[in-house]
Amino acid sequence: MHLSAFGVESDDFPSIDVIIDFQNDTSSCKKWYYNPTYKDSIYSLSRTDITKVLDLLQSTDLTKLKEEYTVDKTDQPSSKTIIYTNQSTFTINDYGLEADHPLQAIYKIVYQY
Repeated sequence: MHLSAFGVESDDFPSIDVIIDFQNDTSSCKKWYYNPTYKDSIYSLSRTDITKVLDLLQSTDLTKLKEEYTVDKTDQPSSKTIIYTNQSTFTINDYGLEADHPLQAIYKIVYQY
């Protein structure tokens, strides 16, 4: 799974780039800010967090997710999430970070650091 998001710092959303490899139980997360007051960070999700994300994805019918979500407000964070399965690749663009379940729960997991 690959999640990248362009953040809106005034709403406490930095930019982030996350890769989760479920087969190898690994992740790589990079978070950065345009405001130099805040430091960039690179971290990995815990094994528990990786399992939570996988459980969320496995309990969801990914074919029912829209390819694009948007809100009517301006200046919102936006993300692109790519989920790779054995059968398909799902690409979801989310302007406003208010997509259907499980994406909001996944955002909370990767942004918690």
